[in-house]
Amino acid sequence: MAQKKNQGGANLVLMAIGIVFIPLVLTFGLWHYMRLRGKYLKSKGVRRVVDIWNLGVPFYSFAGVVLGTYMLIITTYSNYQALSYAVIIVALYIGIKLAQRSASCYFGAAIIPESGTVVFPEDMAGYGIEDYIKLKFIRNLSRMDEVELNDIEKISRQSGKRLYIHGPFGSRGISFTNKQKRDECIAAIQSVAKRKPTLINEFESSN
Repeated sequence: MAQKKNQGGANLVLMAIGIVFIPLVLTFGLWHYMRLRGKYLKSKGVRRVVDIWNLGVPFYSFAGVVLGTYMLIITTYSNYQALSYAVIIVALYIGIKLAQRSASCYFGAAIIPESGTVVFPEDMAGYGIEDYIKLKFIRNLSRMDEVELNDIEKISRQSGKRLYIHGPFGSRGISFTNKQKRDECIAAIQSVAKRKPTLINEFESSN
């Protein structure tokens, strides 16, 4: 009887994940996207480069969180109910951040003439060990990088789909899934920036 009761409780928790968890997380993602639109797309002449295939990584990460939460609840609820609830809370936080990351990736890169800036999802490639210890790779999933166009001294593109902008701010990477979108972003930056950045091809190939 106790085992059936525990199994029934676990099933209720899993139903809550499907009915409450996923819609709530998606709502946070939609809200974040609308906030980005209201903040960055309200002026005229904005050049926005959207690559919907960039949604792949956050989408699969979100699916992994849901699956991992499901498996942990199945294995822990009977004997460690408090741990199961803690798993749900942590998964909810990570899920919200991944939904916001999806919104950021869907928003893409925006070149804004009015403010003289380029905006794109936070580049985490430069994070060090300390940043990972502080969980910045999770906390900053929703953040957008903003760089002054006139501070961009060089743009480099490698064999692949990323471009890198360089200047007093250091280096930042902007990811795309195809070279056409990458080159579209480069062209938009060069057409708007008053001080034209130098374009460097690094190991560019036909792939």
